[in-house]
Amino acid sequence: AGAEGNWGTVVVLEDAAGRCWRLCGVADPAVKAGDTVTAGQKLGTVGTISCECAEEAHIHLEVLQNGQYLDPAKIS
Repeated sequence: AGAEGNWGTVVVLEDAAGRCWRLCGVADPAVKAGDTVTAGQKLGTVGTISCECAEEAHIHLEVLQNGQYLDPAKIS
């Protein structure tokens, strides 16, 4: 977890398949680099994203594998 410009605090998780899950706009991150996380674990709280300031508070989610963006809705 760390600050990343206009995306605010970003938490990046790598799953067993090698996909990177980027959660942008996390306030008060509850994890740090090297932590192992489990399903249902709190990662932080919803914060703000300065480059998406016209929208309501939310978490911006990106999923990448081998540098390519994936549609998170299609991942099972």
